[in-house]
This record gives sequence, structure tokens and C-alpha cells, in this order.
Amino acid sequence: LEELAKVLQMRDLIYGITEPFHLASKAGNFKVVELFLDLPKRLQLDINEKAGGVQTTALHIACEYGHFRVVKLFLEHPKSNEIDWRATDNEGLTALHSACVIGYVNIVEILLEHSASQNMDFLATDHSGRTALHWACDTGQTEVVKLLLEHPASHNLDCNATTNEGWNALDDVCASRYPEVV
Repeated sequence: LEELAKVLQMRDLIYGITEPFHLASKAGNFKVVELFLDLPKRLQLDINEKAGGVQTTALHIACEYGHFRVVKLFLEHPKSNEIDWRATDNEGLTALHSACVIGYVNIVEILLEHSASQNMDFLATDHSGRTALHWACDTGQTEVVKLLLEHPASHNLDCNATTNEGWNALDDVCASRYPEVV
């Protein structure tokens, strides 16, 4: 409970995120996230609640901040079937998008490994039509791009998928500062 108290003290300090569950996810506090997930139904924790200015879930936050153990907990916890694995923030980004933007290869890999069992949409696009591959290319995440292209879950990946502006992933690479991605 001391850990929970520390998370509660962090309220309002982090980008408008005030929900303790989300704060624990951002801090990578495995024990507190696990405590929240283990709460009985009667306490009504909404695992898919969106918080903060961008309206992200606790899962999104764990992916964005690279907290592998917390992401793995979400994937393997008995309540994982209650998680909306297709949830998006108010920009249309999924948890996979969040991990790809920053380049957390281990998180992208574990999400891909569980994509079928958790009914994740590996090909999801954000509001601008960008896929996880677009984001990885645009931000120079070479290892993530390689993983997305080579992972068995990516057999349906369309490298020619275009954004709302008509750009494919290669266009993103060419326009970025990361030629090594090609």
C-alpha cells in the first residue's frame, strides 16, 4: 500500500493524468498495476478507462514508456480478456502504435506474439491513416521496422498502405531524417 500511496501523491503532475491506475502504468510500477488488476469486480476498476489530454489507456501508457513487465502483465493477467486491445487514444493510436513510435522492440515483439490471441488489430490506422509501420519508419525505429516486416504475425502487412495524404511507409522514410531504415 505504500507503493499505492506514492502513486497517488503523483496525481496532477504528469501531463494531466490523474487516475492512479494510469499513473502506476506510467511509472512502470508493476506491483501497483497488479494490485489494481487484482481488485474484485465490485470495486469497478475500468481497465479500459481513458485519461489525460490524449485520452489513453493504462496499456497505452505502459507501451509508450517502455515498461515491458507491465505490458506483459496486461497480456498474461487473468483479466486480459477484459482489455480492449483495439482501443485508441483521441488521435487513433493503438498501444502497438505507441510502442512503435518510441522503438521499444521488446514490447512490439510481445504485442505481435499475442496479437491473434488478444484480437489486436495489427493493421490498424490512426486518424491520419498511419499504421504502426508508418510510425516506425517515420521515427527511425530500424529494429522495429525489421521486426514488423519479418514477424510471422505480419503476413498480412501491406507495405503499400497509404496515409490520408497518400504516403506509404517508404515515403515516410524518404521524408524523414533516418535513411538507415531503408
